[in-house]
Amino acid sequence: MLALAFATLVSGAAIDASAEPRTHVVKRGETLGEIAEALGVRTDDLAAANELRPDQPLSVGATLKVPRRGGPRFHVVRAGETAVQVAETEGCSVSELRHYNKLGRSARLAAGQVLEIPQPPPPVRGERERRRAHVVAPGESLNEIAHRYGVGTKVLMRANNVRDPEAVRPGRELVIPAPRSTSRGGGAVVVPLKQARRVSGERKGRDVLHHVMDGQTLQLIARAYGKSIKTLRAENPRLGARVVAGDTVRVPGVRTPVPVSVANCGYPGLRFERAGKAQTIRLLDCKGRVSPRGRKQLSLLAAPRGESPTRFLDRGLLRRIQVIADEFPGRTIRVVSGYRPPVGEREGSRHNYGRALDFSIEGVGNQAVFSLCKRLPDTGCGFYPNSTFVHVDVRDEGVSWVDLSGPGEPPDYTPHRPDGEPAMPGDPATE
Repeated sequence: MLALAFATLVSGAAIDASAEPRTHVVKRGETLGEIAEALGVRTDDLAAANELRPDQPLSVGATLKVPRRGGPRFHVVRAGETAVQVAETEGCSVSELRHYNKLGRSARLAAGQVLEIPQPPPPVRGERERRRAHVVAPGESLNEIAHRYGVGTKVLMRANNVRDPEAVRPGRELVIPAPRSTSRGGGAVVVPLKQARRVSGERKGRDVLHHVMDGQTLQLIARAYGKSIKTLRAENPRLGARVVAGDTVRVPGVRTPVPVSVANCGYPGLRFERAGKAQTIRLLDCKGRVSPRGRKQLSLLAAPRGESPTRFLDRGLLRRIQVIADEFPGRTIRVVSGYRPPVGEREGSRHNYGRALDFSIEGVGNQAVFSLCKRLPDTGCGFYPNSTFVHVDVRDEGVSWVDLSGPGEPPDYTPHRPDGEPAMPGDPATE
């Protein structure tokens, strides 16, 4: 367990929370909420310890008892609050709240009433060192948190005495149990998987255009931006019954994009489209390995129309597509061509071996995709200013070129390497 020490300025005075002060003398202008934040405790816990309302004005010079951190949690009922609302706010079930406080099913709450919040059971002996904590952030779901730490959602719910995953609210601290390990050394170190939440929006005037990624729902997007689903529906009347990867959602009155949960531990499916057929395909698994299913799906989508490919796309090519897609999250990738049989092709074309893909990205200029491609090692990059796609392929040495020809015209190459040196003879001709 890590000992966290921090100092916060309150009315010009520094309070060291690591010293676990037992009392605090109120200074002029201080509120209960400010004091609680400075001392690292919850406002309701501080109010309950001193028999105060959370919004009650304080008397200068009054001495407050400070509850110890990690102790029992309390909730001071606001006017009109019900047991259901309290349970939702505190992230517990209504039945647990009633049982903990000996409330009948028809009991009404009174303003100022102090309720003790049910706590998850302590870890069993020998488990404490295998656990860590996670504070729920806005927009996070219990399922996402479980995926992020590599544990089962039900395991996470049991560890925190959660019966309704929808009742878990931002700010709640969850105990993260380590996944079981078969090694002799006991539990493995829990390392959160990266990219569990992604920023895929862009500022557009006074609003944000959010590009939907795999696994995101309108509810998650609304929660992350602090908007209601009704507001987003009204602003985006063309949205379907549910949003899918590649959709764009306008979020009104917000100028800064925020991270929103994504599916599959940070490697969400990508939205591909070809000839009016759209498909969400996951190229990599949770460990960053190429997905056999995803490889097959994209190979079929990129094959000559009406034909089955005799070669699947190269795994290295899929990794390069993933890197490029990560720079433009939530955008649809429009496939032009993948594997092409050697009949009628130039000898040595990498399309014959499933090592090349021609594509564009919706809403992104081909020049931007080309510039990113040139930074990838051992990659061939072709830019076609008078056409609709960028060419990316796998090779032993990086090379790039520009083809000024239009559709149906003979190639008009302007070859160059990322370092400024001329390309090797024949490189563009064997793209």
